Amino acid sequence: MKSVEAAWAPHWRSFQLFNSYRLVLALLLALMPMIPWFDAVRLEAPERRLVYMVGGIYVCLVGLGLLLSLRWKTRFHAQLTAQMLIDAVGIN
Repeated sequence: MKSVEAAWAPHWRSFQLFNSYRLVLALLLALMPMIPWFDAVRLEAPERRLVYMVGGIYVCLVGLGLLLSLRWKTRFHAQLTAQMLIDAVGIN
C-alpha cells in the first residue's frame, strides 16, 4: 500500500496548490456582491442573503477540501472528484 501512496506523492503538492487557488477564487466570488462599485450584482435583499449564504457555504466547503488535501493524503481521485462536484454546484 505504501508504494501506491508514494506513486501519488508528486500529485498531492499540485493538488494542494490547486485547492489554494480554488479558495482564493471562492473568496472573491463570495465577496463580490459586497463591493459597492460592482454594478453587475444588483440584488434585492432576499436574493442577496441567498447569494451570501451560498457563497459562505461554498467557501467553507472549498476550505474543507484544502484542509483535507493537506492532512488526509489518501483517496486522491475521490477527493478530486468531490471537489470538482462542489465547484460545479457552487459556481452554478
